[in-house]
Amino acid sequence: MKRIKLVLVLLVTISAMLSVSCTTNIEPIDPAVLNPNIDPNALGKGAFKVDFGDKTFTTTETSAVISATSITIGAVKSSTGENFSIVLNGITPGEYATTDKVAVLYKEKVADVFGYLSQNTLGSTATVNVTSIDNATKRIKGTFKFIGNWNDPANTTPPAAIQFTNGTFDLPFTTDVPNPVSSFFKVDFNGQTFNATTTVAIITEGTIIINGVKDSNGENFALILNGSTTGVYNTADDLFTYSTSSTAEYGYSNFSDLPSENSGLVTITSIDQVNKTISGTFNFKGFWSDFLNTNPPAPIEFTNGNFTVPYTGSFPSTTDTFFAKVDGLEFVESFIATGFASVGTNDVISVNANNIADDRISISINDTFTAGNAYSAVNEAQCSLKEDGVVSYANLGTVTIVSKTATRISGTFSFNTISGKTITEGAFDVEY
Repeated sequence: MKRIKLVLVLLVTISAMLSVSCTTNIEPIDPAVLNPNIDPNALGKGAFKVDFGDKTFTTTETSAVISATSITIGAVKSSTGENFSIVLNGITPGEYATTDKVAVLYKEKVADVFGYLSQNTLGSTATVNVTSIDNATKRIKGTFKFIGNWNDPANTTPPAAIQFTNGTFDLPFTTDVPNPVSSFFKVDFNGQTFNATTTVAIITEGTIIINGVKDSNGENFALILNGSTTGVYNTADDLFTYSTSSTAEYGYSNFSDLPSENSGLVTITSIDQVNKTISGTFNFKGFWSDFLNTNPPAPIEFTNGNFTVPYTGSFPSTTDTFFAKVDGLEFVESFIATGFASVGTNDVISVNANNIADDRISISINDTFTAGNAYSAVNEAQCSLKEDGVVSYANLGTVTIVSKTATRISGTFSFNTISGKTITEGAFDVEY
């Protein structure tokens, strides 16, 4: 059984937008293309932190967008996948503290469906204070706190609630602009045609996300596809949703509590890499997403869906390379992820290589490092190996920068980990 709270669809989209950039075989999104109007000089300068448990979460990538009716904020720690998403129904400084005004979500991994949400059966547990929005410097500042409740009510033994305190953010923001004339997202249902006024499309590692939103009331569609190419998407891994507003808890999706009732398909007819647009058609039968409701609204037939939408993200590069051996055996990567982010007062370039078992070698390099110099893998760079879900950091080793430009870096590395692993013959040449 799948139980879907559609208030999360926008939050999931924000999390996906914050996926680090990837190169070679498959490529998640670079923070620089979260919004085509973002100021490059402001990238990597965001600060977002919050206390919970016995630690302080500090972000490595952020995004903030102020649209005609709402503010969306996202933060992710690329080393762990932990991420926060904040949606505010408003665009001015002040306090946001009710269920119709604020939703905050914390997830342990970007790809997780469920996490800790600031809404429960009694209402909102969150308070977000936007202290300033500076249109001259394009920065938004504020504080927040909330109690996160596990957001899958079908789980009869959910994890305990988490209290998040002392949250602060100071972020560069971008503003939505009208879509190009050639951009549209429309679909027929209940005798009417829905025409989106704002669209978002993202192509990332094995995933396509397409959103159509009507700004006047927050009515929205989301198509989340398990793939990144043209073709037909109609499996149980593909999610199509409709919600009556950006803060509605439940809505309609192509999933029902009977597997035989899964319905609909999305056909991606073209991905224009020159003009950066994605086009396609879709239809689906939408079932009420709260399957515990014994008297749900009737399903809705969504037909004649059609879209051409500008997308962000980029396609695999064949020029980026990575090599290393772990205890003498070649580490065969399935993709290489790169990113540029702010950590405290430092700008950091990260290179992450994952294999098919989701083991990972990570190299984090200060942007001030220069070609021709070697740096400690312990005290200056940060190197680690993740195996079987456990991350072990370097206790010995070096990273040498061979060449470096504003968009590309190459180097060599070797290090030993605290767990006793030896990484040798390391080399990378990547765009970031």
